[in-house]
Amino acid sequence: MSRGIDIEKIIIESIEEAESYRPKKLYRVYLPSLAKALLEETNRKYQFYEFIISNTSALTHSINPQNRKQVYVKVPLWFYDLAKQQGFNEVGIYLLSAGWMNFFNAKMESKTPAKTVRVYEFLYKAFGIPLFPERYKVVIETILNNRLYQRPWKVFDYNHRVAKRLMYVRKRYGLTKTNTMLLYLAFFLKYIKDFMVRQ
Repeated sequence: MSRGIDIEKIIIESIEEAESYRPKKLYRVYLPSLAKALLEETNRKYQFYEFIISNTSALTHSINPQNRKQVYVKVPLWFYDLAKQQGFNEVGIYLLSAGWMNFFNAKMESKTPAKTVRVYEFLYKAFGIPLFPERYKVVIETILNNRLYQRPWKVFDYNHRVAKRLMYVRKRYGLTKTNTMLLYLAFFLKYIKDFMVRQ
């Protein structure tokens, strides 16, 4: 007679094994709260990680990084100050400005007090001048009150498909890990999210 199977024991052991699993190698992206909040809010509303996994080609076919000439572009002065306090470089501030502006579907307001930053021309051609009004500052600050966004690291299994796409795009565009994620966000929020909503 065959020995009985202890189903409960098998389930408990499976759960313990899953909880004890730790990837041998991690891909860590440093995202201060302005970037972490934009990432998580975008993913919550639009399943952004699915875009990274399935549609990276939409980004790489649309933005050609060959022309690495640098140009000067205006960003909102109020946003520049906010982002500079968190340690973003000028490319990061520009991509964040473009990302948040399109997250809110904000209209460009040319009279907004501005700060000039230096960015690659291929980024400027993709995202233009992200000047949007200061009334959005209080909305952003309210979002940043979420304590989960104060943890500045986003960690992926090195072999996860999101990490693989991020590594590929980082190499293609010659950006930092942080700015690679911001490039993905800026592109998605400007060109893709509205299309996804219509589907």
